[in-house]
Amino acid sequence: MLVAYTRMVLMMLTTFPRFKVALEPQAWKYLHIAGSYWIWGGFFTQYRKKVLLGDTGYIMFCTLLFVLCLRLFDLMRKPRTGAPKKILNS
Repeated sequence: MLVAYTRMVLMMLTTFPRFKVALEPQAWKYLHIAGSYWIWGGFFTQYRKKVLLGDTGYIMFCTLLFVLCLRLFDLMRKPRTGAPKKILNS
């Protein structure tokens, strides 16, 4: 849980211009994409447990599945060009 909160704080801080300039654009993009998937995964896991236990939560679980399908459809539609870009400088 601490990892999720840390990612959310980092995402929040990097929306401000002062912190955003400290990151390269690729690192900023990676942070926000990875953070949003992490948050989505947390919600998905919690609602999956509720649905499997027979509790309510079907609407939210179906909404999360729908969002996943939209994201995967968008990823499959985009053409892949060249080698993958280096995300963070080592």
